[in-house]
Amino acid sequence: MKKLLLALVFVVAVLQVFATIVITGRSSERIGRHLLLFEDTTAVMNIYEVERQHFVTGTQAVPNLGIGRSAHWVKVSVHNKSGSDQLFIDLQSPSIDQVWFYAKQADGSFRCDSLSDRIPVSQRIYTHQNYVFPIRLAIDSSATYYLRVISGDQVQLPVVIGTESSINAQHNKGDLFFGLYAGIMLALLLYNIFVYIGIRERSYLLYVMYIGVVFLTQANLLGYSLRFFFPLAPELERYAVFVFSSVVPFFGVGFTIQFLNVGKYLPKSLYFFYVMAGLYAVALTLALLGNFQVSYKMLQVCAGATATAQLVVAIILALRGVPNSRKYLLAWSTFLLGLIAFVLKDFEILPFNTFTFGMMAVGSAAESVLLSFALADRINQLKTENAVSQQKALEALRKNEVFIKNQNEFLEKKVHERTVELEHTNAELVSTVKDLKLTQSQLLESEKLASLGQMTAGIAHELNNPINFVSSNVQPLKRDIRDIVELLSDYSSLNGGSDYQEKLQKIKQKHRKMDVGMLTGEIDTLLSGINEGARRTAEIVKGLRVFARADKDTSISANINECIKSAIIVMKSALRGKCDMEVELDADMPDVYCYPGKLTQVVMNLIANGIYANERTGRPYLENRITIRSWFDPHHTYFSVADNGTGMSENMRSKIFEPFFTTKPVGVGTGLGLSIVSGIINDHQGTIQVRSEEGKGSEFIVQIPIMSR
Repeated sequence: MKKLLLALVFVVAVLQVFATIVITGRSSERIGRHLLLFEDTTAVMNIYEVERQHFVTGTQAVPNLGIGRSAHWVKVSVHNKSGSDQLFIDLQSPSIDQVWFYAKQADGSFRCDSLSDRIPVSQRIYTHQNYVFPIRLAIDSSATYYLRVISGDQVQLPVVIGTESSINAQHNKGDLFFGLYAGIMLALLLYNIFVYIGIRERSYLLYVMYIGVVFLTQANLLGYSLRFFFPLAPELERYAVFVFSSVVPFFGVGFTIQFLNVGKYLPKSLYFFYVMAGLYAVALTLALLGNFQVSYKMLQVCAGATATAQLVVAIILALRGVPNSRKYLLAWSTFLLGLIAFVLKDFEILPFNTFTFGMMAVGSAAESVLLSFALADRINQLKTENAVSQQKALEALRKNEVFIKNQNEFLEKKVHERTVELEHTNAELVSTVKDLKLTQSQLLESEKLASLGQMTAGIAHELNNPINFVSSNVQPLKRDIRDIVELLSDYSSLNGGSDYQEKLQKIKQKHRKMDVGMLTGEIDTLLSGINEGARRTAEIVKGLRVFARADKDTSISANINECIKSAIIVMKSALRGKCDMEVELDADMPDVYCYPGKLTQVVMNLIANGIYANERTGRPYLENRITIRSWFDPHHTYFSVADNGTGMSENMRSKIFEPFFTTKPVGVGTGLGLSIVSGIINDHQGTIQVRSEEGKGSEFIVQIPIMSR
């Protein structure tokens, strides 16, 4: 057992010596295989706890620790033979979120320096996008240092240790490489912007957007976006890699679809690209919500699937001979080669150096150049196609010109023939219209005569009653007056002679026999009856006067209540024995400018329709009812005529104001009554509404505006 322990101590000592890095002054060294690694899956251990843990020796020039939520610890032992006591540890991975550097002090405690992607480059000890930590180490002495690394995306540890001059030399190489790349990309970007402004080709717009976002993505991966684009807002850097990585495929795929006309040649492939676009959106949303690890893994999978799909589409279209597909395939293959080289260096198949680290940028630059050539060829091709199409169009125009000339001659002939026919037809139509107007005028006169006949019959019947009242009272009145006159004559014949008393006695007997008191009372009664007959006759005449104004073309100030009363007088005989009537008129109804006779005709027609609707029910007339109301508001006057008759269906309500539409039997109605009513209401700039339900009756509501003359 003791020997085993001694052997383990010896092995650990040998490994410790092997893991110690000897720094000379010649150049900086990448020390991946000399690093000792430990993964803290809890991400909560401190340096003193980690110092006692077992570290594993790195096997890669650049350790690739994957994606996760762990805290990765790096232990490195350094022996300084550089000739300078000032060294630097350079972690060349700007995309890492945060790095802590621990150096052990003489008293056993640790000095800790921390850098993150949220600290502006200008505020760092060493002003560079890489994580650079200074080391103060005496010449020909050794020390052990620790790094703690946390990141939401891929954790790679390209660690370099060297003097300030060697570190600066490496940084200068990187800056020179990025400067060349940026110059190429910006030149292509500006050139294609000017081309797009000149020709307005959609492919150029998508290409310009694609170049711009690719450049920003590469600048972000190399750390230059933090250094130059977000110097005052470094917190944006953490999200930039996810935003750019999600946006690049949108413009790249959009350019591919437009440039190769994928919708025409491979329409079904569009569904795959739509699905990938949705996945990119989900990945970006996860990143914005702070779930960086899952988002980064999704972006890696989506990027691989999308790039493969674009390559497959390009190969299929190239095999089919689709124009420009081979040039696109060459450009896209160049970018994929750069991407493959970038990935192979992570697996140590290719060495990790400035060139392999920037191979994806080289591939994107080469792709952009080749695509520019392909676009230029496409423009030339489009020009050739346009010239050919213009020539064909010119020939077609010439043929069309001859054809149109012939057609014009033919059409002129046909137009002349049709004009003659139309003139003949127009003459016939004019004659027909005149006949129709004459017929319409005759029908309207017929309807007026029918209304006049109805009114005459009603008036004759109504006048008969008061005239009979007068004529029947005249004879008794004449007899009573004759008796009174005879009695007065007898009194006047008295002359005071000897037979005076005898004559007076006879006259008194005659006075008593005639019963003068009863006679005078009868005369009063007869006179009252004659007066009532005269009053009723005057009322009927007044109604006739209102109706007599029906044909006047000038509106006058009148009260709608008077029009309603006039119509009721005229229609009273038609109502007798058929319907009961209720009248509710607003006593404060204001006067309006109207055609009183025409409004009276409206009320008469509505009452006549209500009588007919009630008669069709077959009920006793005491159950039939017509209600007439009037009211007003500040701007309008209203009156309504309602019945409790048969009512109307919805289909019938839509037709009742059409000329010649009637529900009455042939010979009973002309179908012009409600049409005339509608015309009269329109002349008053009013409206008429109908409320009706089958079996329950109908109500016509008329609105007349109160207009100043």
